Amino acid sequence: MKNASFLLQNIHDKHLNVFYQYGDCSHLENNITKAIINTFESLNAEEKRRFFKDIFEVSLPDGELVYKCFLQTKPDENIISELSDSNKLLFAFSPTGKSWGYEGIDTFDKDSIRKSIRDSLSQVYSDDTDLNKNVDITFKDTMDIINNRGDSIPDAWILVRHHEKYVFCVAMENKLYDLNPYQLINHCTKSLKLEKIEENQIKYCKYSTIFDELEDMEGYLVKDFLRYMYLLNYWEVNNLSQIKAMDDEHIDTYSNRRCVQLLKEVGNKPVEWHRGWMYRFETGNDYNRMVGMRYAKETKTFEVSLYFGSTQTSARNLYNKFKRDGYELKDTLIYGNSFHFQATYRKNLDDTYYKTENFDIHQYVSFWINHADLIWQTSQNDRQGILDEMNKGGIISKKEKERILEYTDNKGKLNISPEFGIYLTWSLEEAIELDEKGIFADTIRKEIDDVYQMLGIGRFQ
Repeated sequence: MKNASFLLQNIHDKHLNVFYQYGDCSHLENNITKAIINTFESLNAEEKRRFFKDIFEVSLPDGELVYKCFLQTKPDENIISELSDSNKLLFAFSPTGKSWGYEGIDTFDKDSIRKSIRDSLSQVYSDDTDLNKNVDITFKDTMDIINNRGDSIPDAWILVRHHEKYVFCVAMENKLYDLNPYQLINHCTKSLKLEKIEENQIKYCKYSTIFDELEDMEGYLVKDFLRYMYLLNYWEVNNLSQIKAMDDEHIDTYSNRRCVQLLKEVGNKPVEWHRGWMYRFETGNDYNRMVGMRYAKETKTFEVSLYFGSTQTSARNLYNKFKRDGYELKDTLIYGNSFHFQATYRKNLDDTYYKTENFDIHQYVSFWINHADLIWQTSQNDRQGILDEMNKGGIISKKEKERILEYTDNKGKLNISPEFGIYLTWSLEEAIELDEKGIFADTIRKEIDDVYQMLGIGRFQ
């Protein structure tokens, strides 16, 4: 984890310094706590009440409420003492949402502590005598630690006043991994002044739960808080609805991260970065060897790329299959020319791709069906004849033909790959809507399958 100083120096946002606790910049957990408190204070009265209900799981009384917040400063102890224990809560939050140590430590439940110690040590000691002896020793040591507690200063507080009377208080403790159970006990006894720690008086919470709930809340710092946590790598990319909290500077990176996750959901296979412009996975289908995906920031669209006939053998088999079994090419889809030559070790020669104005997929496929006998390993003389035929058939210009001939001169034998692409696209707005419904990956999978069936090459997966 990079420290807060480095991160904040590299964030270009006019609001994020609100969350930065000036002074010792190494205390990132202090900055995160401050960010949550500042964000809470940015909410209106209705959303503050909702924050308590959805995040703290506390229902506040009806009517006008006043909230008072503290950061690493204790409120008046008399206020805390006057509140009943049932109106006090310790909110313990971290990325994991749990404490380390034995179960029951946080609530002084001796039976649970002894049982969890036994469960743990039983993995080490097979002899009952040794096991019982070491359970007793470990239990005593643990209780000694519990009974020798230090001072208590929670990271933050929120006090709630109703009709000039304080009615609830929340003490907050944050850690950047697991929480410290002894520290939580200290807070309960010394700061919240609880006579007995009930199980429901410590509310454990993962960072991700806070983020999920805040996404739907209205407040002038909510989006900045979520963006801050995203930049600290605590807010995971798992749904495009989260893009609402991003600005244009980060949408490109965010959306491409989502492309990787979507491809994993669609293909259930390893995903890799391909040729410097998209992510992909291998399909295992000879006619269509990969499925690629990228977010095109210039058009704000998500694009899935399917390429057919990517090698000499697969292209020859594909066009012969079209001739034998028939095929369909729906005009509602987007098609692209992807003809190229390959070195004999199957390396694509990038400079043999060419652009086609007003590409006609029907003309292109029809040409190769009728000239499948040309799809073989080529010498320089062969390439001259093939490109001449392509020029006569109207699928390559004379200028591009001559450029490719010049480029491949003296390159020896090359494989010909009359590939074509089919592109499935969704606007950013369409993608967000599909992802919010939880059906974007399923939609991608179905549309790929529809293309496979249209071409008559089986089913996708």
